[in-house]
Amino acid sequence: MTAPPVGEHPEQKLTTNTTIETIVEIPVESINAETRTKPPTTQEASTETVKNDKPTEIPETVETPPESVTEPSKAEFDVNYRIGFARSYALQIGLEIDPTAVDCWDNPTTANADCIYLERDLTHRLDRYNCDDDITAVNIWAESLGNGNYLIYIAYA
Repeated sequence: MTAPPVGEHPEQKLTTNTTIETIVEIPVESINAETRTKPPTTQEASTETVKNDKPTEIPETVETPPESVTEPSKAEFDVNYRIGFARSYALQIGLEIDPTAVDCWDNPTTANADCIYLERDLTHRLDRYNCDDDITAVNIWAESLGNGNYLIYIAYA
C-alpha cells in the first residue's frame, strides 16, 4: 500500500503547519497528540501563546561599584575674617578695641574650618565682657597652631 499524496490528506498538511507553528510559539514538550492531528483554533492559539511553562527570567541588575569619591577640599579657613567679625561685633555692642589690652584674657577659642559655632562662641564671650562694668575695651588676635588650626584670644581691659 502506497501513501496517498499530501493533497489528498489535509490532516498531514495541517500537521506540518502545526509543527512549524508550535516550534515557534510553544515548547515541543507541551505538544500533545491532539495538536499534531488538528490545527489549533484562533482562540487556542492565543491561549497557547499567552501561557508560558518556563519561569519568567528576571534580568539580573548589575551594580556598578561607585566611582571613587574624593572629598572636596576643605575651604581655606580665613582666621582674619573671624577676627574682623569679632572686632566689628565688639564695636557694635559698645566695647572699644585697645591694642594694649594684652594682660587679661580667658581661655582662647579654638578655630578651624570645622568649627561651625565659632561666631556664636565669639559673640557670647564679647557679650559676657560687655555685661561686666569693669571691662570697657578688648583686643582680639589669633595664634596659629599649624594645619589651619588657630587659637583666638580676646583680651580685656
